[in-house]
Amino acid sequence: MNVWIRTCAVLWFLFLAAPLFAQSARGPFPMLQLGRHVRGEEAVAALGSRLPEIASRYGKTREQLQRLLRHDRHLWVSRSGRLMYICELETPLPEAPEIEEGPWLTQPGYYPLDQTFRLHSMPGSNRTIYLDFDGATVSGTVWNENHNGGSIINAAPYDIDGNPSSFSTTELQRIQNIWKRVAE
Repeated sequence: MNVWIRTCAVLWFLFLAAPLFAQSARGPFPMLQLGRHVRGEEAVAALGSRLPEIASRYGKTREQLQRLLRHDRHLWVSRSGRLMYICELETPLPEAPEIEEGPWLTQPGYYPLDQTFRLHSMPGSNRTIYLDFDGATVSGTVWNENHNGGSIINAAPYDIDGNPSSFSTTELQRIQNIWKRVAE
């Protein structure tokens, strides 16, 4: 999976999925059936009088959701009325060159490798970005429903050495470098 899709998945979780966990006491998601995925002004029109209800489910006001839909070209409304990010690249990404060992892997400043998965960003931050390197089984989400026919998605763990059951020193160092790039 390329970095752009991963970034969009993180953004989806950060801005759209996380508020759902906080609002699970509201009951089931409103039942909607749109003909297809929509975005922009078409999404605002398709949601119509249900827009305030959908906005509330995501912790937004009607105006906030309208603004997001009109100005964020990656924000879509699924056929079932759920918000999702679909990032379409303007041009195809070039093939990433193989990363070789280099000074960036041995530079000072690494945390103890056994603490890699305990790293956090700024304490008290208003936002949390979850970096998932150990893989996951994804089910019951808008992604399964709308892009996979409801089937489970098995996301493989980060693995560059052919051993997905553990993380090598190089993998842990690379994970710390990724963390450093996104931490506040």
